[in-house]
Amino acid sequence: MFDLNLLVPDHVLEIMATIIFQSYTELHSFLPEQKKFKAFLTRVTEHYHPAPYHNIEHDADVLHSVHCLS
Repeated sequence: MFDLNLLVPDHVLEIMATIIFQSYTELHSFLPEQKKFKAFLTRVTEHYHPAPYHNIEHDADVLHSVHCLS
Protein backbone atom coordinates (compact mmCIF):
# COMPACT_ATOMS: atom_id res chain seq x y z
CA MET A 1 0.00 0.00 0.00
CA PHE A 2 2.81 2.38 0.84
CA ASP A 3 4.41 1.65 -2.54
CA LEU A 4 1.18 2.82 -4.17
CA ASN A 5 1.51 6.18 -2.45
CA LEU A 6 5.05 6.52 -3.82
CA LEU A 7 3.82 5.77 -7.35
CA VAL A 8 0.76 8.04 -7.28
CA PRO A 9 1.08 10.56 -4.45
CA ASP A 10 -2.15 12.37 -3.57
CA HIS A 11 -4.23 9.72 -5.38
CA VAL A 12 -3.74 6.76 -3.06
CA LEU A 13 -7.18 7.08 -1.40
CA GLU A 14 -8.95 7.45 -4.74
CA ILE A 15 -7.28 4.36 -6.18
CA MET A 16 -7.62 2.24 -3.05
CA ALA A 17 -11.30 3.13 -2.53
CA THR A 18 -12.15 2.49 -6.18
CA ILE A 19 -10.50 -0.94 -6.17
CA ILE A 20 -12.07 -1.94 -2.87
CA PHE A 21 -15.59 -0.75 -3.64
CA GLN A 22 -15.53 -2.37 -7.09
CA SER A 23 -14.72 -5.70 -5.42
CA TYR A 24 -18.07 -5.65 -3.59
CA THR A 25 -20.34 -6.62 -6.46
CA GLU A 26 -23.40 -6.66 -4.19
CA LEU A 27 -22.90 -2.91 -3.60
CA HIS A 28 -22.78 -1.90 -7.26
CA SER A 29 -26.44 -0.90 -7.33
CA PHE A 30 -25.87 1.41 -4.33
CA LEU A 31 -22.69 3.09 -5.53
CA PRO A 32 -22.85 6.37 -7.43
CA GLU A 33 -21.65 6.39 -11.00
CA GLN A 34 -17.87 6.19 -11.36
CA LYS A 35 -17.44 9.86 -12.30
CA LYS A 36 -19.32 11.09 -9.19
CA PHE A 37 -17.50 8.63 -6.93
CA LYS A 38 -14.13 9.83 -8.26
CA ALA A 39 -15.17 13.47 -7.81
CA PHE A 40 -16.18 12.76 -4.20
CA LEU A 41 -12.86 11.06 -3.42
CA THR A 42 -10.95 13.89 -5.10
CA ARG A 43 -12.77 16.44 -2.91
CA VAL A 44 -11.99 14.42 0.21
CA THR A 45 -8.33 14.27 -0.79
CA GLU A 46 -8.17 18.00 -1.56
CA HIS A 47 -9.64 18.93 1.82
CA TYR A 48 -7.56 16.58 3.93
CA HIS A 49 -5.29 18.58 6.20
CA PRO A 50 -1.63 17.59 6.03
CA ALA A 51 -0.43 16.00 9.24
CA PRO A 52 2.50 13.79 10.14
CA TYR A 53 0.33 10.75 10.86
CA HIS A 54 -3.38 11.34 10.26
CA ASN A 55 -3.04 12.11 6.57
CA ILE A 56 -4.47 10.80 3.31
CA GLU A 57 -2.06 7.86 3.26
CA HIS A 58 -3.22 6.85 6.75
CA ASP A 59 -6.83 7.18 5.59
CA ALA A 60 -6.18 4.81 2.68
CA ASP A 61 -4.35 2.41 5.00
CA VAL A 62 -7.31 2.33 7.44
CA LEU A 63 -9.72 1.74 4.54
CA HIS A 64 -7.57 -1.15 3.34
CA SER A 65 -7.25 -2.63 6.86
CA VAL A 66 -11.00 -2.52 7.45
CA HIS A 67 -11.57 -4.14 4.06
CA CYS A 68 -9.14 -6.96 4.95
CA LEU A 69 -10.83 -7.51 8.31
CA SER A 70 -14.33 -7.70 6.86
